[in-house]
Amino acid sequence: MRINGTRPEEAGRQLDAPLGPPPARDLPAGRHHFHREQLMTMIDQETRTASAATGPAPAAPARTRWRLPRLAIAVPTVATALAGLIVVGVALNPGGDPASQTGPVGGSGNGLAAGPAYVADPDAGSPDGAPELLGEIALVAATGHTGPIRADQFIYVESQVASTYESHNADTGETTLVRQGLHRRQVWLSPDGHRGWLIDSLNEPAGITLDSDVRSVTYDLLTTLPTDPDALLEWIYAETRGQGNHPDHQAFTTIGDLIGEQYLPADLSAALYRAAATIPGVLLVDDATDAIGRSGVAVARVEEGTGVRHEWIFDRNDHTFLGSRTVYTTAVSDSIIPAGTVGHSKAVVTRAVVDEMKQLP
Repeated sequence: MRINGTRPEEAGRQLDAPLGPPPARDLPAGRHHFHREQLMTMIDQETRTASAATGPAPAAPARTRWRLPRLAIAVPTVATALAGLIVVGVALNPGGDPASQTGPVGGSGNGLAAGPAYVADPDAGSPDGAPELLGEIALVAATGHTGPIRADQFIYVESQVASTYESHNADTGETTLVRQGLHRRQVWLSPDGHRGWLIDSLNEPAGITLDSDVRSVTYDLLTTLPTDPDALLEWIYAETRGQGNHPDHQAFTTIGDLIGEQYLPADLSAALYRAAATIPGVLLVDDATDAIGRSGVAVARVEEGTGVRHEWIFDRNDHTFLGSRTVYTTAVSDSIIPAGTVGHSKAVVTRAVVDEMKQLP
């Protein structure tokens, strides 16, 4: 299972296989290592679409782990990246007025422009109060009513997202920050995970299929998971073993992916938050802003090796989930990305169950 966003994977792909041209030619070595996961996101999105067109993936071995389909923000195609322009997936979100990022920027007509990046406090976050807040969030989640989903229905999640990419041109050696303005993202997923559709109003306005036979962490599987927090966390660690930079952070981002773009049973949702409270390194961020400018409080964790702080943002009063973002707590080596740069940012605006693919609630 590959869990660190929303990241579709092709069955059997070697996660450690070389990604595109040699790092020394495309990016300085330190930065290539740092951004490897973001480039992998683009490749995974491309391969899932390709696998849907060429037929079902090979049958998985009995011990193949379940994989969470990380439905990453659509970005310029990997073909562009591997043709000499390495587009690094550093999704940046303004911490201020979201109106400043809507529509095309920079006169390009495609929603892209050179930076600057938006910033947040790189030093924010304290371990004090994080477990208590997660306990309060779990109590709210336990009272939620999601109800069962029929096999012929679809989970619908609509978000507003904003992003900026560090773009490195291998031919000229020039590196720039390229911003994508705030735009709409819509995802439909069947309960078994085999059918789905993604519309990204900026990058994939016509939509792309998410149909796949890859064994993934789906609503159907989630309904079978333990709701005891300790047992649930043990399952997450087992399924993500060997992935990510650190087991604890991989477990944290696993939970973040599930609460971000799934339709969780109430008891499981509560168990996930209680499980997260026991992960070492979890922090409380007093002030965090989602992609559409809603201010809240965040539960966060800083990723080992990268210094990126991953935040789940909640309403300060009723503790409902608002969205997520990432913040670089340190400057990226050999990069124009400074400390405090806001990374991937998303605001969830609608989460519902519908009767048909592409139907709106």
